[in-house]
Amino acid sequence: MYRLYLLLLPVLLGSCATIFNSTYTTTQIVTNPTAAKMVINGVDTLCCSNKVIVLKRSSAPVKIDIIKDSLKQTVQVLPKTSPIFYLNALYYPFFIVDLLNDKRYTYPEEVYVDLYNPQNSYQPYQKKWKDNKDKPINIGLSIPIINGYYYSSNPKNNRMFGTLGLALHSEYYLNTKQYFSAGLGGLEHNDWWGWHYPFTVTHRRLLYINTRINQRVNHLNFGAGLSYQQFNTEKTVYVGSNSWGLTYHEDTAFRIAKQYNEGLGLNLSVQYQLSRNFYLGTMFQPLLLNTAPAAKGYMHYMNVDIIFKLPVWNRK
Repeated sequence: MYRLYLLLLPVLLGSCATIFNSTYTTTQIVTNPTAAKMVINGVDTLCCSNKVIVLKRSSAPVKIDIIKDSLKQTVQVLPKTSPIFYLNALYYPFFIVDLLNDKRYTYPEEVYVDLYNPQNSYQPYQKKWKDNKDKPINIGLSIPIINGYYYSSNPKNNRMFGTLGLALHSEYYLNTKQYFSAGLGGLEHNDWWGWHYPFTVTHRRLLYINTRINQRVNHLNFGAGLSYQQFNTEKTVYVGSNSWGLTYHEDTAFRIAKQYNEGLGLNLSVQYQLSRNFYLGTMFQPLLLNTAPAAKGYMHYMNVDIIFKLPVWNRK
């Protein structure tokens, strides 16, 4: 499994635009005067302006003839690199997959054409963010319903589920469909085994920081990025001669067993919007590069959580 993730890492982190961008994008054409006829690349005729048109992503400019009575103007809508492409520069040095794919391109979200004053055309039309889903900065709090993690430790593999955890995160919207997020979270969990002496207590603690790029598709948000994790587990066996106290037994058979992992990994996330501010989400974080001094193999963390998001700034 560890080797499989390493093989997939260049594809996941070196092809962000290919994975998250669709083949088509949208641009809003606003004209003065309104209700002008539009001819796209000399082929498709649309009526009328002040509407959103669908364009296929490409490295080529889009030619739009705009006609209103005796007024006519032709604009070339130039492509630009999609913001999600720059995630490659942050996370991975090889862009081969995205460089060979037209999904790396996009077009301006809004184009303004003034038929009375050609010199004032093709200026960005200022679109307002109309609801809480589209605020450019959100802060949030997530509480796990279920926490689960898996870690390998010779001579066996271990799985654990719990419910105690908390995470804080922030979001910055790049446009109405894509946003960058960063989060800080952690959890603790204790297991008690046995009702009589000797009994075992296993304590586990996880801390993590993650960043990712996210794509909104209707009520769903899909995200992928990187995470840094610290995972610690301690197993202690206690014995007692009576019910009034515990004696720590240092014999080999009952000594403390410890494991510590830390390092870099992926962060994959899916969220579903339940209401204006609440989301149901799931997150998967595999540890790929274990940098602990006595690293003992692969680990991953996953959860199902309830997320509350609060907008803190409205772009006008």
